[in-house]
Amino acid sequence: MDTPLVIQGDARRIGELGFEPASVDCIITSPPYFNLKRYDQESTVEVGQGQTLEEYFQDLEGIFRSCWELTKDGGVFWLIADSLRTPAVGGGLGELEPLPFRLADRARAVGWRLQEIIIWEKNKTLPYSGQGKLRNLIEYVLLLRKGREFKHRPFRLAERHGAEAEWLSGWPERYHPLGRRPSNVWEIPIPTQGMWAHQERLHFCPLPPDLVA
Repeated sequence: MDTPLVIQGDARRIGELGFEPASVDCIITSPPYFNLKRYDQESTVEVGQGQTLEEYFQDLEGIFRSCWELTKDGGVFWLIADSLRTPAVGGGLGELEPLPFRLADRARAVGWRLQEIIIWEKNKTLPYSGQGKLRNLIEYVLLLRKGREFKHRPFRLAERHGAEAEWLSGWPERYHPLGRRPSNVWEIPIPTQGMWAHQERLHFCPLPPDLVA
């Protein structure tokens, strides 16, 4: 198997990687959640840091446009995002910002079509619980597509019917012979994190291999 190509850099310059236009089948990304976390302590140009919310959205819209241009007709774009709270004005709690859906609007503005919204149930995430908040255990996975048609093979992940499966009276066709297609709620925990044996902090928001697969 060929060695994977790993390139680290600014996503706003993704068009300079050398890929041919309309050559990519699938993109999976989880952009910074505005200014919630600083990932590079030495960077002065990190997306979301030192920006207004509108400047942040403009940067992400430009990245989504570059991704659209690199993707084949019929390709897909998986966008993982969480909600956040804007800073409180005059005391009290800040307002909840529906970030995943604001990002979906920006993606649709450059040509992507929103196909599916998935709830990713995790064992922990940010922002966490606090005064006036419920404990947050989910993020959103948005499936967007380029073009009218795309590859959709849900039965590769189908839940097989066991011998104890109950048939719905009068509706036998509800049970597909290949199994039950995946739901729009995914229960996938994130890896355990810590710094017991590492001098460097691990990534704040790791994507589990099972989620990417």
